[in-house]
Amino acid sequence: MASTTAYMLKRDEAESKRLDFQHEFMRALCHGNTLHPSIPRHSIRAVADMGTGTGIWLSDVAEELRRHNGTGATLDLVGFDISAKQFLENHDKAFGVAFVVHDITKPFPEQYHSRFDVVNLRFLVYALSEAHLQQAFDNVAETLRPGGYIQWQEIDIIDVWATPAIKAARDAVSPIQEDGVHQRCSMPTQMVKTILNPRIQDASVDNHFKSTNPHASLNAISFSHDLFRISSLETLSTYHHPSPKIQAEKDAVGLAINCQLLSSGAARMREQSQRVEEEERDGLIAAAKRYEELAAAIKKATDDKIAKWDADATWIVARRAVVVPQTEDWMGARRANLSNS
Repeated sequence: MASTTAYMLKRDEAESKRLDFQHEFMRALCHGNTLHPSIPRHSIRAVADMGTGTGIWLSDVAEELRRHNGTGATLDLVGFDISAKQFLENHDKAFGVAFVVHDITKPFPEQYHSRFDVVNLRFLVYALSEAHLQQAFDNVAETLRPGGYIQWQEIDIIDVWATPAIKAARDAVSPIQEDGVHQRCSMPTQMVKTILNPRIQDASVDNHFKSTNPHASLNAISFSHDLFRISSLETLSTYHHPSPKIQAEKDAVGLAINCQLLSSGAARMREQSQRVEEEERDGLIAAAKRYEELAAAIKKATDDKIAKWDADATWIVARRAVVVPQTEDWMGARRANLSNS
């Protein structure tokens, strides 16, 4: 999906099973939805999944779209990832899904530009360095057709808490939370800033901006020069969630995600420490030890059942602007009004 120096998790059978388990958990957290309810199923034919892993999200989307549009519906489903290690062995036959190896911090081949009706992003922030986040989003945005949808889900470690908030539970997550607060803004703010500040190269957009009468070129999706309009921003919380699956599995999911991230991060730091100068090496080894101790503390806190773990997830849907002359029919009245103003 992204640079191998930023992605911290392993790529083995155990991790593939964890990813599938995580997917089912997130679908339950989203009240059984794979696509956001606001995205019209009848008009979706081409879908991309970034950082697709095993492709389980795309398989579920294929099933849902064929249920809405008929089993004979022709779908263009593409899963992108930086590594092929977790792709299904029979991926060319699985629900018509095509798997493509690509690093999203690099521009996509032209064949994928303006191709997809929906692009799915999930846990992008933790798979990328901060420096690469905007560039990755810009690259992804170029694959979306005008009027298409991006849906993006993230869970922020800052929004993880334990009940009751006893010291042992608080100590288990506070170091990561403090790092998150110091390193960046809250997750929803980070996501919104990234979406509303794309720097994509698109001829139709360039012409739109250079228009002598830009207001005449606007549409009912974009009331300014924004290339994206956020149509939905939701917080999904495991706390008091009505799904029995969420309540039964939230501790296990939290333990798996946190410990996998921390343990893999520690291993990556120790590996990097072998390739740097002594001064930097000591810092990496100390950080790796801290991550390992933290993973052990979280596991002990969970195993000892000292608290129940909860987390908030952010789910954003944004639509790419439709630029004249690509305006959809239902926008004609508004375009005429703007042209006469």
